[in-house]
Amino acid sequence: MNKLSKENIFYGLLILGVCALRLAVYLFDRSLIIDEANLARNIIEKDFIAFFSSLDYEQYAPPLFLCLEKLITQIFGISSLSLRFIPSLASVLSIILFYKISEKYIPSRFLFFPIIIFSVGLLFSRYGTELKQYSTDILILLSFLYAHIHYPINFRNKKNFIKWLVFGTILIWASMPLIFILAAIGFTTLILHRNQLKSDLWYYVLLLVFWLGSFAIYYFKILQYDASQELLIEFHKNYFLSIIDWKSNFYIFQNLLNKIFGFTIVVQIFIWAGLIFSIYKIKKHPRLSLFIVLLFLFTFIASFIEKFTLIPRVSLFLAPCLILIVGMGCQEIFERLLRIKFITANSNKTQLAILPIYLLMFLCIINLPKIGPQQTDIEFENAKAVINYIEKDLANEKIIIDHLAYPSYYFYSQLIDNKLGEALNNLEIREWDQALNNMLDVDQNQEYYFWYTTIDAQRLSNLLAPVRAHYTITPVQHFTNAHLLKFKRNN
Repeated sequence: MNKLSKENIFYGLLILGVCALRLAVYLFDRSLIIDEANLARNIIEKDFIAFFSSLDYEQYAPPLFLCLEKLITQIFGISSLSLRFIPSLASVLSIILFYKISEKYIPSRFLFFPIIIFSVGLLFSRYGTELKQYSTDILILLSFLYAHIHYPINFRNKKNFIKWLVFGTILIWASMPLIFILAAIGFTTLILHRNQLKSDLWYYVLLLVFWLGSFAIYYFKILQYDASQELLIEFHKNYFLSIIDWKSNFYIFQNLLNKIFGFTIVVQIFIWAGLIFSIYKIKKHPRLSLFIVLLFLFTFIASFIEKFTLIPRVSLFLAPCLILIVGMGCQEIFERLLRIKFITANSNKTQLAILPIYLLMFLCIINLPKIGPQQTDIEFENAKAVINYIEKDLANEKIIIDHLAYPSYYFYSQLIDNKLGEALNNLEIREWDQALNNMLDVDQNQEYYFWYTTIDAQRLSNLLAPVRAHYTITPVQHFTNAHLLKFKRNN
């Protein structure tokens, strides 16, 4: 068996293994969290036409993504698994496509590193199996990048040109970041073929009219309203780039790197070395290098004018490019180590040069935030466990549910085909302040159970302080990011 076939078997098994891991995370069927539950409510309650306008319950998702979701629920019924099918399928296809792109630029000795980072990292495992558009954004990025590399825009080939024109125009409605991707591809093509600009001018005009026109309709019909919401702006204000505060800009970018590769100092030094040394490697591939530079440039411009947030889950479509260039940087570091006199003079120079890189790669993988074997590593808001507990042990008790925990409860009790907690009629929905004030000033019940989601520990302490004089407060049972407190009035 030759070396090439051994490598093919190794990477074939690796891809199969990481895809199986992603499938296992999907089939674990963790509880929907607040944003997923609210988006599911839009999908279930609205018709296809309504997806081409702003959504309810403070949610946003591309119209074509929502149409696919609606279609799946009509075919397979309403469940968390059916709703997460499209994002999970997109994430598995993305792993395969990322491998196909990476193997063109990264030698097999280092190829395992970007594949593992992209496949088992918590950021990708979570958002790749969550009812949001983040994994489809990645799949669309990788699909267009693959086409850009292997089937670039060719104005002399009518069939090729029409495909780029049509797919770009339509799929903008499936992924908002596609406008940055198309802009990067268009300008890369223009730069690489600038000598033919005069003869190709009308083709560029057609692309501009169709691509930009499609996005303009999308923006003024949906995005403009969504982007102007005060609650959304307030939530994302720390993730917009600033022309003045470059320290904050560095923190935003570093935060994305931390989420992708891990938080330790050694790992971050290694990642930054990979990014820096990749410059020497990536410049040999102008089609790829121009695309990545322009993609980040257009995305950052949108963030500077506060039209696009760089919160990690939304900017996740940038991650494959970062991982790819770090992998290329590792190869450049390896080649430079081979030139060191001490290593060059040694008969085992390849092993000496590759060993420190492998050690740093494995350190990065070990410290990578990732899905673990415990249930708490996979659950992010275990609403199903709370509902089951209430049904079994607290069915006749007075339950107050925080308004932030309510969307998940509503989804499982009212929307899915196999409902949970449907018979619970003793639940009241209140915000924290309202619930606690009622306990003190209005209600005279002896016992309450309060169901809430994650809250800052200091804020929780401040909220409970005035109530402690009147009630004994006891945590009932711990569920992952879903909590029950028992309030018993003091005699």
